[in-house]
Amino acid sequence: MPAIYTPFTLANIMGSFNDMQTQQANYANQAGNSRAAGIAAKQSKYQQAYSMEADSARNAYLVSDNMMTLRQNQTAATGSARAANAASGFMASSGSKLTTEQSVAQVFESQIANMNKSNVIADSNAREAANMSRRDGDTALHMSNIQADFYDASADALNSSKWWALGGDSLQFLAKTSADYNLVGPGGAWWNTTEKKK
Repeated sequence: MPAIYTPFTLANIMGSFNDMQTQQANYANQAGNSRAAGIAAKQSKYQQAYSMEADSARNAYLVSDNMMTLRQNQTAATGSARAANAASGFMASSGSKLTTEQSVAQVFESQIANMNKSNVIADSNAREAANMSRRDGDTALHMSNIQADFYDASADALNSSKWWALGGDSLQFLAKTSADYNLVGPGGAWWNTTEKKK
């Protein structure tokens, strides 16, 4: 029976190595995806916080403008009441005439005070919500980095293990081949020169 050529090929010994290398690449890819997701989540939460604060600032401007309008209306209404009192021919420094002017002014004063209070509360709530949104973004990034670090560690572990697996598979291949063939040849080349053992 003619001699059978048995080459020492990479395909015979790199099965586990290739599998581990593929998994290592998967872990590295998952680490990158995790970090990217964390960055995106943080940016989204920070954008939400900015929008909340911007909306609050716009609302505060409108409230301020409305308060100024009320103050102008208060001045006009109080002036009208004072003019009416003067037209009546009675002094407005005391009694019901003064009370009328004060009542008119107080109505507007209460509206202005309530508007300002509501604005302060709304602004405080918006700022707190914005801060919570930023904290959520920071937490999302932190958790994503922890997950990414785990994937990186797994990839590093496989990077070491695959070489040990390659060495073990190589030795196993050589042992099996040696058991099946008489391996001799010039220059240490690995091929059989005799028939396969029965």
